[in-house]
Amino acid sequence: MFDHGGLMWIGSDQGVRAYDGYRFKVYRSDAYSPGILPNNYVITMTEGRDGILWIGTRDGLVCNDRHKGIFKTYHLRGENARIIDALFTAADGTIWVGTASGVSRYDAEKDDFIDINMTAGVRAFAEDRKGNIYVGTWAEGLYRYDTKSGKLVAYPRMNDRNTVQTMLL
Repeated sequence: MFDHGGLMWIGSDQGVRAYDGYRFKVYRSDAYSPGILPNNYVITMTEGRDGILWIGTRDGLVCNDRHKGIFKTYHLRGENARIIDALFTAADGTIWVGTASGVSRYDAEKDDFIDINMTAGVRAFAEDRKGNIYVGTWAEGLYRYDTKSGKLVAYPRMNDRNTVQTMLL
C-alpha cells in the first residue's frame, strides 16, 4: 500500500515494513519493542483520511498514529473477530473492518467499533459513488450496505462457493 505521503507499506508474517525509496523501517513486536503489534502476521492495511495507518493482524487491529508515534491495539467483539481479514477507508473517512464475525465500522468520537448486523465472514470491501459499501464474504456472497438507511441487501448467489475475495468499483 502507498500512503498519502508516498511511503510504501508492506505487511508480512514478520510485521510491517515502510519503504521511503532508500531504506526499510520495520515495525514488529519483539522482546525489545513489545506492544507494537498484537501479532506480527499482518493481513491487511488501510490509511485513514487523517493519515493514521490501520493494520489488521491475526490477533487484533492496530491504529498507528505516525504523527504521535503511538500504536494502539483494538480487539473487536465476537468470538471470531480476532483475525482482521479486510480493512477499508470510505470516501467519508469511515474505517470499515471485516472479520469472520462480520462487519464493524470505527466511531472516532467514541473510539470504539459499531457492529453491523451481519454474521458472514468478510473478505473485501468496495464503495460506489453514492457511498454504498459493498461487502464481499466467505461463502455468503455479495452484500450492499446503504450507509444512509442502514439497510443490508444480499445479491443472488454467484457460483458454487459464493465467495467474494476482492472487488473493484
